[in-house]
Amino acid sequence: MIYTALDNFYLTKEQLEASPSCADGIDAATEAELRRYCCDVVAEAAVLLRLPQVVAATAQVLIQRFYCKRSLKKFDVKAVGMAAFWLACKLEEVIEIDSPHRLTLRSVVTVVDRVTRRREGRSLTIMDPYSQKYEELKMQATTVERHMLRAFGFVVHVEHPHRFVLNYCQMLMKPGDERQRALQQEAWNMANDSLRTTLCVRFRAEAVACGILFTAARKLQIPLPEDPAWWLLFEVREEELVEVCRTLCHLYAQPRAQNVPLVKPAGQSGAAALPAGARSPLSQQQPTPPLRSPAAGSAGAAAPRGSDGEAPSVAPGKSSGAAAGAQPEPSTGANGTASAAAGGSDKQRGREEREREGDSRSERRRRSTSRSRSRGRGGGRDSRRRSSRSRSRSRSADRGKRERRSRSRSPGAAGKDVVRRDERDNRRDDRRRDDRRRDDQALYRPGGSRPGGGRPPRRDDRRREDPRDRDYRGGSGGGHRR
Repeated sequence: MIYTALDNFYLTKEQLEASPSCADGIDAATEAELRRYCCDVVAEAAVLLRLPQVVAATAQVLIQRFYCKRSLKKFDVKAVGMAAFWLACKLEEVIEIDSPHRLTLRSVVTVVDRVTRRREGRSLTIMDPYSQKYEELKMQATTVERHMLRAFGFVVHVEHPHRFVLNYCQMLMKPGDERQRALQQEAWNMANDSLRTTLCVRFRAEAVACGILFTAARKLQIPLPEDPAWWLLFEVREEELVEVCRTLCHLYAQPRAQNVPLVKPAGQSGAAALPAGARSPLSQQQPTPPLRSPAAGSAGAAAPRGSDGEAPSVAPGKSSGAAAGAQPEPSTGANGTASAAAGGSDKQRGREEREREGDSRSERRRRSTSRSRSRGRGGGRDSRRRSSRSRSRSRSADRGKRERRSRSRSPGAAGKDVVRRDERDNRRDDRRRDDRRRDDQALYRPGGSRPGGGRPPRRDDRRREDPRDRDYRGGSGGGHRR
């Protein structure tokens, strides 16, 4: 059997000074400020989402424990805050699965982003849940949550000093004392503030509660029994009491925590940025000359080109007759020459495409012919049998058409066909009318004039009936169909 100690996550002061963040070059003041900033964001998010105070307290303890095992440079405080808040909601069981208005990760991401925007002085725009930024934040929250569970070893038991504060205060004060209410309220506020420090990872909840009561009583000037010392009753040493008081006094002397970005933004790459006015080495390369048509390969091979890769225009009034006896043709300018060359290249390109298409068609025809021949060699007998059947069907169909056409042309046959058609229609209408009458009658009528009295007719009774004796207008024929 495996025994797990739930209340074993406590570190010494020397271990806290050698945290992973300090190993990455972050000083102790910056680390403490970032921890306080993350805890403040979580507390404000719990208020905006109208969740119990225990959710924020659990999330703050998880944040303090996580940064004792991981560095602030590797995990941003914003992502850690969202992950710790979402994990605390699961631990405190405030997510009602059956409720239509249950808490979702989308609400946590949106509210935490709004709190950070307000604390940093940015615009309070509502995050689009279908944007790329929302998807990135959601993925960061789920990923950091897995890292937290792995760092904790899935031991996420948290014990808060709040309940000890109330119990100890009732034990130390008289039942009818009016100052008991004020002392409890002040001690409760200090218990909430103590979660922004590392007291939850250094001392037990009982020791923190005793230090909070001692500090609140001194602030309100309420005397507590010291002979013998009251904290010894709860098995708390004086050194722990003094350290808790000193940490709380140092916390209240600090200004409001601000976010110090230590993690490199996701959009920033490792390459150094170019100075202002400098050109990229790729922009200093020579421009690539335009592509030439295959048709103009022989004619334009010897034609000189300018610095920009284009052929020089022909000067107006000049003749291009290089061969003897060639008649000079008037030039049309740069635009005319370019359009003529483009037209010729288009015609040549279209001719080549048609030739290629014809070749592909002939190739496909040749392949289909060879494939049909190969199929005919293996199954020629079946194919001939199928073709003979189809020919016989077509001949019989043509014979029937010719006979109907000849009957319709004869004068006497036309009248007979009309009479037969009318009789057939009358019989069909009678059958339909009889079916409707039978459907309207009840299947079983107690006390009726059926065979056997009021019992339902049997199959053998219906079979013995004579169809000619039926009366569908309410006689003894019955309303049952055969």
